[in-house]
Amino acid sequence: MKQKLLALLIAGSCAAPSLAYAATPYVSACTGLGIAGDSTVNVSDKNTFKSGMPWGGAIGLKGDEYRVEAALGYQLNHIDSSTYAMPSGGRVGIFSYMANAYYDYALDKCVAPYLMGGLGGASMSLKEPGSADVSKSVFAWQLGLGVGVKATDNVVVDLGYRYFKPGAYTVTDAAYGGSVKHTASSSNILLGLRYNF
Repeated sequence: MKQKLLALLIAGSCAAPSLAYAATPYVSACTGLGIAGDSTVNVSDKNTFKSGMPWGGAIGLKGDEYRVEAALGYQLNHIDSSTYAMPSGGRVGIFSYMANAYYDYALDKCVAPYLMGGLGGASMSLKEPGSADVSKSVFAWQLGLGVGVKATDNVVVDLGYRYFKPGAYTVTDAAYGGSVKHTASSSNILLGLRYNF
């Protein structure tokens, strides 16, 4: 998986010269279904989550086959069950800031499947009822695929899948006896619009 991510990012960097000469700027926005993976807590315990609704936006440059972009996203997932001492009503919010590279393969003038990869960071916000929010910043990466369908000369409808993986984060929890290490991940199905200028 890491090799695929590295290959996509190398492809994006190799595409930079062509983008510099014949780039089309664009903006995009998306939302959809965010299925958070089970979170381990200090290895032995586990949190499960309800589905959430991720939101995202990006600005980028598109060449013939490649795209590069800077993207922001936010996702909130409420805890469904926990073997860790997490009170009912706990939730985790993720604010992400990513640099993404895409490879678009045009099947015809209207339909273009794509592969993508991204690197960046995530601000993890853990909220327990009766406690102050705890925020941690961690490294994050993502991989995805999808298809873009041209709706007009400037507008593309995008349907895609992303696997998003922020790094583990550690918080202090006196009720649990000290430092608590959490993991996180999310599988997101996204519907978006891209406007090419």
